[in-house]
Amino acid sequence: VLAAAGLRRLGLLDGTGGVPLEPAVMTPAPGQGALAVECRTDDADLRAALELLEDRTTRLAVTAERVVLADLEAGCAAPLGALGSVIGDHLHLDVVVLRPDGTDQIRTSAAVPLPPDPADQHEAALALGQDVARRMLAAGASELGG
Repeated sequence: VLAAAGLRRLGLLDGTGGVPLEPAVMTPAPGQGALAVECRTDDADLRAALELLEDRTTRLAVTAERVVLADLEAGCAAPLGALGSVIGDHLHLDVVVLRPDGTDQIRTSAAVPLPPDPADQHEAALALGQDVARRMLAAGASELGG
């Protein structure tokens, strides 16, 4: 079993080998398949080089996913899945929280239009994650997590 989220984000999911598990069946963990690089803030040359590697859609998707994780106060072992994706000019977010034994779950999905300005897009991703986390808490997600 390979992480389809990572293969999809790398553009390597071409349908020639295996059957992907759809997010409705197995929603990946927040940030699954995304890579991050850290560097010193005072190294302008390295920062400029790394900016060339950044994928804006992945950053937006993972930002929304990580906000849900933080706002639900969940850790890496929490029974929680979140998958953000940019489709057209909208950022979509699908989230599931499960009871640890899998007997119960709460799912929700939401989307926001992405403004043209990249700074505003980041704010939209933050707001989407916060909105979905609020919905999940209102639906009882904190009682499921164990």
